Amino acid sequence: LASRPMNAAAADPTRERRAIEAGRRAVAAAAAERRAAAGAEETKDDANAPEVEVDPTVAALLAHVGLAHLAADFAREDITAENIKHVDAADLAGLMAPDDARRIVEAAREYKSLEAYLARADLIHLAESLLGRTVESLSSVTAENVGTLGLSDEDAQKLLDAIRDRPPDLHDLLER
Repeated sequence: LASRPMNAAAADPTRERRAIEAGRRAVAAAAAERRAAAGAEETKDDANAPEVEVDPTVAALLAHVGLAHLAADFAREDITAENIKHVDAADLAGLMAPDDARRIVEAAREYKSLEAYLARADLIHLAESLLGRTVESLSSVTAENVGTLGLSDEDAQKLLDAIRDRPPDLHDLLER
């Protein structure tokens, strides 16, 4: 099968490098929050910080792993659904609790895989609404229960067609 880039970041090394750096800045912000919570001197004045718009996908991803309180820090550091996928455990090591770092990295990896699977079926717009599901969990979606996902009839049919044409349990094998 011919391989094609799934998004612009994958095709542009400079953009990917910027995304990785943005992820690292978010990690530093989360570490500052942890230090402040532990009683360390605050390095920035959050009371006077301008309000930032939180990326809804990042907020949902963090809430999914029980770390919703980090959403504002991630937003201040311009972490978006696109660049959070580039953060790895090494970027987070020593900056936050290891379990928290692992959960963020794992959730971002699962989201990236789900997004890639949906992109192949022109259903990328469903990635956020299916957040928390894995590609493999889509194999349990049937015509009888697809309605529980809250999709339009057209999207529900496209998803069922995608599952039939490219079974989710084979997705990872085909991507390698």
